[in-house]
Amino acid sequence: MGMCSAKTLSILKYTAVVFLPIVIVVGMASVYNDRLVMASNLKILQDRETNQIAMQKDAIQNAFKNIISDLEVVSLHSDLEQLLSHESEAELAKHQQDLGGEFLAFIHHKDAYNQLSILNQYGMEIIRVEKTAESEQLVSTDKLQNKVDRSYFVAAIHGVPESIYISPISLNIEQQQVGEIYKPVIQLSMSLANEKGDVAGVLVLDYLAEHLFAVINNDNASSVTQLIDSNGFWIKAEDSNDEWGDILDERENRAFKFDYSAAWETIAQSERGQFINEKGMFTFAKINPFEMHYRQGHSKVSYVATLAKPSNTWVLLSYISPDILKQEVENKDSITAVNQVIFIFILFILVLIIARKRIEHIEDLSLIKQTDIRLHAVVDTALDGIITIDEKGIISSSNPAACKMFAYEEYEMVGDNIRMIVPSPHKKPHDDYINRYLETRHARIVNNTREVDAERKDGSIFPIELCVGAKEFDGSWLFTGIIRDITERKALTEKLEKMAISDALTGIYNRGYFTRQLNEEFLRSKRYQLNLSLMMLDLDHFKDVNDQYGHPAGDAVLIAFANQIQKSIRNIDVLARYGGEEFAIIMPETDSDGAQIIAERIRNDVEAMEVNIVNHVVKRTVSIGIACFTNDSIDESADAFLIRADDALYKAKHSGRNRVVLCERD
Repeated sequence: MGMCSAKTLSILKYTAVVFLPIVIVVGMASVYNDRLVMASNLKILQDRETNQIAMQKDAIQNAFKNIISDLEVVSLHSDLEQLLSHESEAELAKHQQDLGGEFLAFIHHKDAYNQLSILNQYGMEIIRVEKTAESEQLVSTDKLQNKVDRSYFVAAIHGVPESIYISPISLNIEQQQVGEIYKPVIQLSMSLANEKGDVAGVLVLDYLAEHLFAVINNDNASSVTQLIDSNGFWIKAEDSNDEWGDILDERENRAFKFDYSAAWETIAQSERGQFINEKGMFTFAKINPFEMHYRQGHSKVSYVATLAKPSNTWVLLSYISPDILKQEVENKDSITAVNQVIFIFILFILVLIIARKRIEHIEDLSLIKQTDIRLHAVVDTALDGIITIDEKGIISSSNPAACKMFAYEEYEMVGDNIRMIVPSPHKKPHDDYINRYLETRHARIVNNTREVDAERKDGSIFPIELCVGAKEFDGSWLFTGIIRDITERKALTEKLEKMAISDALTGIYNRGYFTRQLNEEFLRSKRYQLNLSLMMLDLDHFKDVNDQYGHPAGDAVLIAFANQIQKSIRNIDVLARYGGEEFAIIMPETDSDGAQIIAERIRNDVEAMEVNIVNHVVKRTVSIGIACFTNDSIDESADAFLIRADDALYKAKHSGRNRVVLCERD
């Protein structure tokens, strides 16, 4: 009885010592993690909304730039001066017909515009084209109207010449009445001069603001983007019935400033900002599109009031309700209260079991624990990736290095088939490799180190060094792969190989590579009786460049020379720096005529080449010697072939330079 009580007491004591701290730590960590995640989520959300508002503001301003540009294009039409300077009704009718057709085409191809009209100096329309429900039409003369009382006409006819005047955004109003179908418009006007240079009319363009609203998208399900005028009334709202409260009498009580009074007070005091209150999160930026200078020189864009309560400042606002804000910010991956209770209960049971096993088998448990710790320490801290799979190819474990290498989390890899990191076309036959080893105990990769390709989570392929070991446990096989990423090593090898065959200064092939390629091409030409040409080139008076400007200048000339030659030869030709200012070109399957054509092209290009050095322009010429290998010279050696080309170069240099000499075989 006493022994049983002592054992129970030891188990309970161990349980308390282990279980209570775990519960406290897990609880504190859970709370702390939730706070961190919520703070991070809030920051991400704030940055996203700020960026969205900034991009939409830029889009609105760019839209206005396009509108102003279109108006300027129309105003520069050559027939406008003649229209405003007509001397007879017949001339007027002709110009109306000509311009009407072009204006119809403009309105047809520009969906953003509703109406384009020309008014004379007395406000009477001379031409008006407009869009209808069916198509575009040129309004007949008897239906043209007088717009002398319209503020956009008054502003343009009496304002600064060549200035563009823009009305505030409003609904379509005719005879002091708003149309049955609400059509937000912005009217732009510009004074026009006749042939004498006098102001004789006004160009008016009606822009459909719905195209401007199109950039204010609400694709983001969590936030609502709105447009508000400087008086706090909605221009663009989540509910269209809340819009235009400053124009429509029946909506005079519908305004942002009424529904969100505290937020409006904050917004009214700043040009841009972001804040959170009990109503939600608000991100805003103010736009003054009517007062921006979109044109160059003395011309400018001005704002002109045409309606009651005009507003030339907009507030672009992103709004997130409190409920949505809470959903976006809270830690969706946090453990719920019910799950926490279940977790704690299971943890308590597990601790009890562990405690009992510890008391009963403390020595064995201690040994196992120490062994396990050592094993995990070695595997987890290894720089190479270590993956174990069973005989079916299912991954049993993956150390941190392997997870990082393949860009997977451990839980994503464990339990999946090893084919997930095997690139095509080796995925499908991989299981056959394992089965073949189990049947024959022979495989190319087991107990050997090989270089193969592997595939990351994102689908990218990279080279690895792989060594696989196999071990049988209780009738089942376990395969352990040690993996090393050799991307950098292979890149370094390729770089070294390239350096070994490249000239350090010009980047073209060096003399060693040239010699090997010449021997190969020479043997190939002999074997198949193909033409082969060899060109030796030397810059004339190159030493003078070094003596007069210094060696850096000489290097610059050599680099420019090499680049110029590259432009004149084919991809199959081999250009190499033979030594100093001397270069060589191997031209496979090229006879003497073809070689001389290429050589003359190079000589002309180099003669025209200019290299700027220390505020001086350096020009040089090139001497070229050519040797050609044909069936007649089948007994010739590669060295003799090279000597012939060099002799030809010598003759070119000593016969006046800047010339091409072909060496004929004796």
